[in-house]
Amino acid sequence: HRLDQPVQGLVVFARNPGSAASLSAQVQNGCMKKYYQAVTCGIPEKKSDRLIHYLKKNGKTNLSEVVSSKTAGAKKAELQYHILKEKEQMALAEIELFTGRHHQIRVQLSHEGLPLLGDRKYNPSGEKGTSLGLCSSCLEFKHPRTGKMMKFETEPQGSAFLDFVKKV
Repeated sequence: HRLDQPVQGLVVFARNPGSAASLSAQVQNGCMKKYYQAVTCGIPEKKSDRLIHYLKKNGKTNLSEVVSSKTAGAKKAELQYHILKEKEQMALAEIELFTGRHHQIRVQLSHEGLPLLGDRKYNPSGEKGTSLGLCSSCLEFKHPRTGKMMKFETEPQGSAFLDFVKKV
């Protein structure tokens, strides 16, 4: 995770190498559930969809792109989205991430014509001054030592979410 970037949400840290190995194994075998909320520029025709693409990272530009499955170095990227709310040509989506590729959510949604609000890498008309409309909002995993199911949730706070968050 990049702590120097204007992103928000949940992250889990291990206290020791054994816990780190357990958490890593849960990510690898799909046992750790990762949910995000995202604000898209545009409203999708399908209110729920599973997206499967192949992505390739360009290390020189720090960008990823959707490529053919036969492209050397391509990695499968899979997510499921559900639209929670719509407002003024924007949508709030909940995303379940099944793989964890470089900039995956940003690349896949942009490829589908739904770039994220405030995303200046994958949204050519990205608004300056608006936070990236992406938040890691829920993590579910087994505690590395006890095996107890753990669930952590947070509400998005950034300026990109202002039209969708609960007003206090």
